[in-house]
Amino acid sequence: MNSKKSRNNLTIQAERRRLLLEATMDAIHEHGLSNVTLAKIAGVAGLSAGSVNFHFDSKQALLLATLTQIAEEFESRIQQAVNDAGNDPAARLLALIDASVDPEITEPRKTAVWFSFASEARSRDDYQRICG
Repeated sequence: MNSKKSRNNLTIQAERRRLLLEATMDAIHEHGLSNVTLAKIAGVAGLSAGSVNFHFDSKQALLLATLTQIAEEFESRIQQAVNDAGNDPAARLLALIDASVDPEITEPRKTAVWFSFASEARSRDDYQRICG
């Protein structure tokens, strides 16, 4: 019974982290990166500001996790498309272009996050490492 509770707690924690990452994208899209607060993110997620600190050490950690998630999704989609295209260079290039403009990748919230972080990447090594 204890391991079942433990699995349920892990599932709840994973879902709350996902909610917070989604809420961070929403908040950046709506307010811009410089105007995002933990209270705004928590409100969008329907959670308390304290729960943000439970799942992420800081606002910065939450922002970096959000950017990392989007970057990894983009990289994975691109790599999969290129791999699926086979060995023909033209097909690979077309697959790369198609994957880069896929509606799931370029949806407004994710685009807002990309541009927000990219605009600050020159002054932030951690952003540059992820966006670069």
